[in-house]
Amino acid sequence: MKRISLLVPVLLGISIVTFLLIHLIPGNPAAAMLGTNATPAQIARLNHSLGLNQPLWLQFLSYIGRLLHGNLGQSITQYQSVASLVAYALPNTVELAVLSLVVAVVLALPLGVASAVWRNSPFDFAAMGFAQVGISMPVFWLGTLFVEFFALDLHLFPSFGIGPPIGQALGALLQGNLGPLGSLFSHIALPALTLGLTGAAIVSRMVRTAMIEVLGQDYIRTARAKGLSATKVLWRHALRNALLVVVTVIGLQFGYFLGGAVIVETIFAWPGIGRLTVNAILARDFPVVQGCVLIIATLFAVVNLLVDVSYAVLNPKIRYQ
Repeated sequence: MKRISLLVPVLLGISIVTFLLIHLIPGNPAAAMLGTNATPAQIARLNHSLGLNQPLWLQFLSYIGRLLHGNLGQSITQYQSVASLVAYALPNTVELAVLSLVVAVVLALPLGVASAVWRNSPFDFAAMGFAQVGISMPVFWLGTLFVEFFALDLHLFPSFGIGPPIGQALGALLQGNLGPLGSLFSHIALPALTLGLTGAAIVSRMVRTAMIEVLGQDYIRTARAKGLSATKVLWRHALRNALLVVVTVIGLQFGYFLGGAVIVETIFAWPGIGRLTVNAILARDFPVVQGCVLIIATLFAVVNLLVDVSYAVLNPKIRYQ
């Protein structure tokens, strides 16, 4: 409850920052949205429709009031509500982020644990070399390589676009039709691998560091002295205690996948919130940019809250501190 109460001022601060984005634009924001060929009458109409002709404090109260009612404003270029645009794009981004996180964790956990167990071995050097390359490699370059090799050369995956909705794919699967599910995974495979490999490089290094520290603790030696198998000592005692640090990194990576997938979504033409933000920036559709930034920042704050709560699940002592 204390962590949830601390989330309230964070969300208020996010709202203030996103509100100020429009007012930090040099000159008249309406003129910036309409371009250099806009007439004074057009600028005046847009100022009036956006409420930019009102005092700043009144604009902020109106903005907060609209947010409390789920109103993120109206898109200037697409003539739709920002909430409807976000409602379409956000599930696609969450779908991509979840699968990318699965790829990252599935690769990083065994890689990091094995590197810690066989520390300073050839496997350790190879695994940490892979992690170093993954951290250093720009995500736009990796995505471009995947498109060139897997899509254009080998024709194994589509180079852009999105498959059928996951609900439709699962419904078809229950009826014995694997086609929609296969199309869904073929479209999401390359962007998920692009994000997931980058995340796996970061998480595997953290898993290795945390596991090396835990494996040197007295309770691990005691567990071994009692005759517990190496598997139980490693996975039940060592990894669970090491996860306290690792979960923080995984949570931050998931927040990055939600908000930082802008480049990947642009490369693969994935219709998520990142691509929506980029298109809105290019079109100077600032209400959409404002709404997308607010949603991304809020999601990041909520993910951090869930990570904090997960500490008590992994270590019950924390809830009494």
